[in-house]
Amino acid sequence: MAAKSTTLSFLLITIISEILFLIFKNITYLNTLLLIIASVSLLLFLFSLYFFRDPKRITPNGKDILISPADGKIILIKENVLHPVSKEPSKMVSIFLSLTDVHINRIPIDGKISYIKYQKGKFLTAFNPKASDLNERYIFDINSKFGLIRVQQVAGIIARRLVCNLKLNDIVKTGEKFGLMKFSSRIDLIIPNKQFNLKTKLNETVVGGETIIGEFINKDKVL
Repeated sequence: MAAKSTTLSFLLITIISEILFLIFKNITYLNTLLLIIASVSLLLFLFSLYFFRDPKRITPNGKDILISPADGKIILIKENVLHPVSKEPSKMVSIFLSLTDVHINRIPIDGKISYIKYQKGKFLTAFNPKASDLNERYIFDINSKFGLIRVQQVAGIIARRLVCNLKLNDIVKTGEKFGLMKFSSRIDLIIPNKQFNLKTKLNETVVGGETIIGEFINKDKVL
């Protein structure tokens, strides 16, 4: 919804500027000003269409896999991280989204939203190791059959708007869209180490809703 309103705003400014341009075409200085406004607005409209694009994604089948929640590049794989709630030994995988990446975010695994919080904070660069703890972010846990999977939408130095459409106790499915991050930013996954086999590596490019981050070995564990 936020993406559509931004795009429509640029389009509306372009149309109004063009109409005024035709009305006041005989007034030279106003004519030039309106032409500049219309041109800039049109460029912003076209960029907005590109930035907020939402390509179709085909999510792989499998109840034991963890899917990338976003397009981008893996910039961090950190071992021996404790999940803040379960205190279970985990690993963190961080994905950086550049300006040219698709910024729609997707659910990485089936489950139920057991915790969600919006945290105000700073706007350090997404590559900064402290960004996950200090930057503005949305945090939520998915209670999956393999334990708690934490997802963090982390704002970057440019990104100033995070959109998360989830609510506590929502039932979520792998590959579903849940929000977006405007402009460059990062998304973190905190995954239980137990019985998890990481399938991606540092600096690898991943595709939201399609790339398999890893798989869980014990398929018989239940909630």
